[in-house]
Amino acid sequence: MNKKLLGFILFAVMAVFSLVYVGRSDAGDTASVVKSVCDLMDISVLQKHIPITNKANIVSKRDVHGVCEMIVDIPVDANGGVEQVSLYATPNFVIAGEMYANKSQVTMNTLNALSARKFKDLQPEIDKAVGLHVESKGKPKHTLYMFSSPSCPHCQSASAELVKILEKDTSTELKVLFYAGGEARDKSIAAVCEKMDLSTYVNTDWVKKLQQKKPMCVDGIQVVDKSTAIARKLGISGVPCFFTEKGEMIQGANMAAIKKAIQG
Repeated sequence: MNKKLLGFILFAVMAVFSLVYVGRSDAGDTASVVKSVCDLMDISVLQKHIPITNKANIVSKRDVHGVCEMIVDIPVDANGGVEQVSLYATPNFVIAGEMYANKSQVTMNTLNALSARKFKDLQPEIDKAVGLHVESKGKPKHTLYMFSSPSCPHCQSASAELVKILEKDTSTELKVLFYAGGEARDKSIAAVCEKMDLSTYVNTDWVKKLQQKKPMCVDGIQVVDKSTAIARKLGISGVPCFFTEKGEMIQGANMAAIKKAIQG
């Protein structure tokens, strides 16, 4: 369904179901007004309407236009991977999707704030899982984090563009973390073990040269496995994916957004 149409339908439903909830006291004969619809919401209430595991974690909830906006992390594997879903609910119904109001992306604003907070919480771990590091030529003003894979064409094209950008930008450092499995994991480990610079990494000739010897060092394995686990914790669903030092996430090879972020 078209996102704008979904947003319109969702907002219309919000207007219809904007209610004041009244609860009963323990005695059962005195009404008391519930201040927040979110006070009534938890996993057990959601389970009355949708199939959701007890292991799901509500990471955020707030009142929005008469309903409770709930951001829920649902485990997808045993390695800490989660799928993050946005729900708008009352005890009577649950709507999954995005909300728009007054030409603002309500859901996306919430998700971006949560993503930035989670990134900052994980930043000490993130800095220990860097596979490639391009230092700034002067004192670093910005740090750009890139989650990438050697088998991702869009990652390679973005990396090539970053080489050009960083040649002119003397105040930005780049930290590349690998999010890869299978053959791409082996290539990522090789890149870490060889201590490659970005220019060498972008030139894919190194892949052919390493096919025969495939260097596998302990540090490389640990770094790549750690960065892959972090990517899952952050809920990254595809690469390339970028973060600024403030935790602002930029999905995809959106070079215009990247330039704006590091030039600010």
